[in-house]
Amino acid sequence: MGGEVVYRFPEDAPTYLSLHIGAAEIGLGLHPDPTRGPSQVSLWFYVDDVDALVARALAIGAVVTTAAEDQPWGERIARLVDPTGIEVIVAQIL
Repeated sequence: MGGEVVYRFPEDAPTYLSLHIGAAEIGLGLHPDPTRGPSQVSLWFYVDDVDALVARALAIGAVVTTAAEDQPWGERIARLVDPTGIEVIVAQIL
């Protein structure tokens, strides 16, 4: 893909990494529970306001699986499942 690894976690045996490809960034990771539901896909989006997005998503049928919470690495993150079963993770840089 021609990407550059810009983040990996954990460093020695990564289960998640971020790649810069051109002007875009893509994250790839292994889920700790591969039998978690109908979809094996998680989508991660950075947004300006996690709480506002969660409120809008709930209004159109999404289910919150993890409420918005500040993380020690400087992001606010919430996890939702859309009406088709796809996990959607939304993050806001604090």
